[in-house]
Amino acid sequence: MIKIKDDELIHGYLTRVLSIAGELHQVRDLAGIVSSSGVIRKLPKLNEQKIKYFNYLTPKDIDHMLFNNTPYTYAQTGLTNIVGDYILNGRQLENKRIARTQLRYCIECFKEQIKNHGHIWFRLSWGYSVDCEIHKTRMCHLRQFTQECCHRTVNILDNYKSATSGKCFFCPCTNWEFATDVHLGDWNKKNYHTFWK
Repeated sequence: MIKIKDDELIHGYLTRVLSIAGELHQVRDLAGIVSSSGVIRKLPKLNEQKIKYFNYLTPKDIDHMLFNNTPYTYAQTGLTNIVGDYILNGRQLENKRIARTQLRYCIECFKEQIKNHGHIWFRLSWGYSVDCEIHKTRMCHLRQFTQECCHRTVNILDNYKSATSGKCFFCPCTNWEFATDVHLGDWNKKNYHTFWK
């Protein structure tokens, strides 16, 4: 059983488990978790092929994860069952506006996580700011773009693999030299700059 970290964003946890299971081969394998342009919604949604990798989660695990690892705020008692069914069973979640933002990360946090824990995870707090609250540096984000190091166009999955390893997916470039800072423009400020608090 792969446990979710206390401060881990649920989207990162789902992709981490699927990556360890060897289930991330194509961009569509991230569907419902991260869009092809790197956008995440407050609540991810697994398809039925991916749900089986999370059968070990107990109702208590799911409740804990929904309260502590999602940016979604619960206003009613019993809502965790509905939200859990949305994420893990693909059920509809009616009349809920789901905010969105970019999946981003702090290179310095990733380096420290690898050094201290042997793997990385995306922090929940990263969805609320473009600057890391720990290192006070601008974060980078996952997206489809042309790598500066080798000038190859990478899709969101290639970029995810690069970001979580610190090495360009296509060339020997290491130490996150390929990463690009979050760009602050009107288009992403208005649409999905950060989650609402």
